[in-house]
Amino acid sequence: MASTPELEQLQAEHNDKAFHRIIASQEKFSRTVTPEQAQALARLRHNVAVACLSAAADVTEQPERDILLNWCKKTLRLVYDIDKLNA
Repeated sequence: MASTPELEQLQAEHNDKAFHRIIASQEKFSRTVTPEQAQALARLRHNVAVACLSAAADVTEQPERDILLNWCKKTLRLVYDIDKLNA
């Protein structure tokens, strides 16, 4: 996205909106998230989701696929729980 100033600006606007949504979603559960934590959390969520999708795409055999998908679901839930991440 950094190939042109226009795309770089679009990416910055998208990130800002994503960070505000993360802060708002955590505040719904009475959790406090700083802007710096929101930025780190957004990056972590994105990379964990990509890793889970990549791993799931590599496995077609049962029961390994079921195990992997279950662990991915649990991992993604953890990435959305700032309290557990801060513990």
